[in-house]
Amino acid sequence: YETTLRLYEIEEQFMECGFFRANKSTIINFQKIRSLRPDFDGRIEVTMENEKKLYVSRQYAPILKQKLGVRK
Repeated sequence: YETTLRLYEIEEQFMECGFFRANKSTIINFQKIRSLRPDFDGRIEVTMENEKKLYVSRQYAPILKQKLGVRK
């Protein structure tokens, strides 16, 4: 989707709706995740319901783990 909003603005607006920042250029709908698996260097590979594979960077992985209730 195209928008005139900056990514941080989208993140702030939709955080309460189940979206989270995955990396510098991606916001993911938490409710549409099909599976997760650890990847190289602390990243997490996310497979969405539409089979698209996305990556959560090391920087944002703790946020995802917190949403999942996973401890370090």
